Amino acid sequence: MNWDSVPKGIKALGITLGGHVLLGAYALINIVDHHNENTRVPLNHSYLSIFSNLTTETIPLVKHINETDLADIDFAQFSKTASDPRPFTVDNLVKALNK
Repeated sequence: MNWDSVPKGIKALGITLGGHVLLGAYALINIVDHHNENTRVPLNHSYLSIFSNLTTETIPLVKHINETDLADIDFAQFSKTASDPRPFTVDNLVKALNK
């Protein structure tokens, strides 16, 4: 919910995984794809499941979103123009961060 601390009287949710940051990254990937290969990669309407429960596996990604930058992730692997494009998912972002 992007609160630094949960407001009084509101129950904390377990889906605090920087949705707007991840959607922004996905949008930039698609813009680059369209720019580089606009005849092969049209801009499409997509549904992404980028909200996930906070787990021990996702904590490193959350820390990178909130405390550092995401330069440790090679986002090119999620491009449709990559030789073997990976789906843009929270699990794959965590795996990319751990490489």
